[in-house]
Amino acid sequence: MDNVFICDSYTVLVVDDDRDQTRLVEHYLSRRGFNVVSTNNGLQIMDKIDTHKPDIILIDALMPYMDGFAICEELKPHAKSRNIPVVMMTSLEDPEIINWAFDCGVDDFIRKPFSAELLHNRLLRTLDSKREQMSLHHTHIQLETELVRKDQELLRMRQAMRQEILEHSKTRKVLMAGWNQEIQQPQGQMARAVL
Repeated sequence: MDNVFICDSYTVLVVDDDRDQTRLVEHYLSRRGFNVVSTNNGLQIMDKIDTHKPDIILIDALMPYMDGFAICEELKPHAKSRNIPVVMMTSLEDPEIINWAFDCGVDDFIRKPFSAELLHNRLLRTLDSKREQMSLHHTHIQLETELVRKDQELLRMRQAMRQEILEHSKTRKVLMAGWNQEIQQPQGQMARAVL
């Protein structure tokens, strides 16, 4: 009997046309504390996402109707599914196919056959990685927002300084005109007194 490592209650959507494989994966994951939802048809995936809001999707590469590659391409444009990490299960070993899967949006791979521990660890690692990525994205947005706020504050300060400089300049001109008048007035009076 394998060791059981209980994880947080993540929901995993398993998409595989092989019902025996799906039952085995459901057994592996439910014993480790995952909530498992499954479908054997890629065409139903968006409905399952709407209904169950999975934290991660475990998907078979090759299936009839809609394979794992097409499903990944379908998931990424939609706001409700683009941030759900996808782990692809496959017995394929061709590097070009694996690269194609990553290009389609797969976050990680697991080769069949696999152990329960390996599956568990891959899913948790992918979830942790995605959570960290989302946290960094959130921090990035916060920093950008703060930068925009600081830029706006700096612009307001510059405008206020310009206004203050204009006011000082006007005041200086008025004072200078007054001083010039005062300076010229006594000289004019002295010139008349001398005559």
